[in-house]
Amino acid sequence: MIRSRWLSTFTVIGALLIVLGIVGLVMGTKFVYDPGQVSDGNEPWYYILVGVLMIVNGIFSPAPEPSEKTDDAPVEYGDKAAKRETAPPA
Repeated sequence: MIRSRWLSTFTVIGALLIVLGIVGLVMGTKFVYDPGQVSDGNEPWYYILVGVLMIVNGIFSPAPEPSEKTDDAPVEYGDKAAKRETAPPA
């Protein structure tokens, strides 16, 4: 079964785009605009639509499978590294 990764870059950017679109609807066309493009007044709706699509993409993106630990796995360095004796400076 494919596990979903609901919190990803897609969902975060999608949520930001939806917020920008909603603020653009509330504040008017002067808030959300594309420089160099002729404004048609629908830009906030485009931001909301693309934000929803990005969230859907983020929800349906499969999460990576967890790796299984084996006995051949490298030793984690923690307390052993701190206990290692070093040569005194010359």
